[in-house]
Amino acid sequence: MYIYIALLILALASIPISKKLSENHNLINQEIYNKKFYILPFLVLAIFSAVRYGIGVDYLTYEIHITNIQNSRMLYNPNIYIEPGFQILVKICAAFITKDPIFIMCVMSLLTNFFFLKAIYDQSENIELSVFFYLTWGYYFLTFNSIRSYFAMALALYSLRFIITKKYKYFLVLIVIAALFHKSALICIPFYIIANRKLKPLHFVFFILALMAVIIFKNQIEMLIFKIYPSYLGSVYDVNEFSYLNILKGIAVVGLGSLFYKKVSTSKSLTLYFNLNFFALVFYCVCYWVPQASRIGFYFNITAIIFIANLLKKTNDKDSKFFITFVFVVLSLLLFFMLMKGFYNPSIQLLPYKSWLF
Repeated sequence: MYIYIALLILALASIPISKKLSENHNLINQEIYNKKFYILPFLVLAIFSAVRYGIGVDYLTYEIHITNIQNSRMLYNPNIYIEPGFQILVKICAAFITKDPIFIMCVMSLLTNFFFLKAIYDQSENIELSVFFYLTWGYYFLTFNSIRSYFAMALALYSLRFIITKKYKYFLVLIVIAALFHKSALICIPFYIIANRKLKPLHFVFFILALMAVIIFKNQIEMLIFKIYPSYLGSVYDVNEFSYLNILKGIAVVGLGSLFYKKVSTSKSLTLYFNLNFFALVFYCVCYWVPQASRIGFYFNITAIIFIANLLKKTNDKDSKFFITFVFVVLSLLLFFMLMKGFYNPSIQLLPYKSWLF
């Protein structure tokens, strides 16, 4: 547990150091500084993830998957349930670098954290606070599990910059690439586009009708999901369970956005993030029966780490800003400690931390 606390402190401390280094043009040129990518926080988080071993309930399972992919003669073997993007990456690494599965896990760690942090650097107006939420809300540590889906999620979060600037072709390209690693990323195409507009009363009528359709056709939707992911049927993922924690987080984020909705409504990006968090809240309340509901909802509520930081940055009332920031920081630290206790659970297996370095 203490190693994760130390990581949180080190990651946050590395941000102002990176800013100082970026301002020294003798060390880093202005062009790199303007790209707003601070290398130290990335190195801290990426390397810590890359050197882990056996951390995450499916780490050792992935070693078997990687070996099976390498033993296949085809560039993409449809008989292996893993999406083609990951299979091709494994093949390329095996052909030109090494067949060691640990190397693939390192590559995925570097790529996942690069796109998560690049999304934060590009979209957040308070990088420190967004990185703080990235860790304390557990998103970073959950990337140790289900490495394909969280890489897809990182690409999805990064793709929002192109939704905001209405460069939809780049957005679609990124989501397609994400879907090549995990098909669930395709859900982002309709919902991200819908969220990128101010929702009027008529939209909520259609939204309610859609929810009614989901409830009525629940069994048919489940059958479709199990056709896409047949391995989920009867597995540990095939459970009907409310995610109370995600619902509470959704209430907190949507509540904050509602409190300052006038400010939210004047910003395209804040409107986008608010709508996505609203979608996540409704999804967790109504579609809890969907296998891996938490991960699907993460495509929407991951934006909270940027939304809260940006909304507070735009809040003019200093007393309100200080109070709300204090409340969210305290609650986030409590959540962090609560999550770390759960990390010892064999079904999560994120603690104790182990590394192939020692």
